[in-house]
Amino acid sequence: MRHPATRLIILLVLLAVALLTFWLVRRPWSTPRSDTATNPVDPQIVARFVALEAGERAMDQTVWAKELLAQECGRVFESWWDSINAVTNKLRVLASLPIGEIVMGKFSSPQKIGHEIEVYPPSGNGVKWSSEEWTRFVEKSERAGWQLMNTEFRHVQFDSDLAGQPLRSRVYFRAHLVNAERFERAV
Repeated sequence: MRHPATRLIILLVLLAVALLTFWLVRRPWSTPRSDTATNPVDPQIVARFVALEAGERAMDQTVWAKELLAQECGRVFESWWDSINAVTNKLRVLASLPIGEIVMGKFSSPQKIGHEIEVYPPSGNGVKWSSEEWTRFVEKSERAGWQLMNTEFRHVQFDSDLAGQPLRSRVYFRAHLVNAERFERAV
């Protein structure tokens, strides 16, 4: 059996550890003081930053003006792509795209590469269609059983007029279609 004084010392040490732990846990953490009141931002750094921003704005309005305008006009195609992907009947959206004209590709005779796969190599530009002709073509394709699975748009050329306003965009368009009635796919 232990001596009563030893028990008392052990009890006091445990109590001291418990109090110290409680005090450390309850003690608020101090945060470092901000020096902004005593050490404000250097005005020369602010002036250099403002000059840098002004230089970038000037570059945007001169050197990068046409590129930034092309990016802004390209958002039209991004919006179309989002609209097509948001619906089940993608061909209906594709038919309603407001286009001035569309130049269809011209293709050579098919090359058979096996497994009933035919490749139609492009051979230049084909016919130009108006918006109405494009809509009729897409609607006719839909009635024939074709479904649009996915699309790809690439804004490959952008032209502005002499005043720097949008004039024309050339867009590469690729569509992946299936016709379940005829067991066919087309790209």
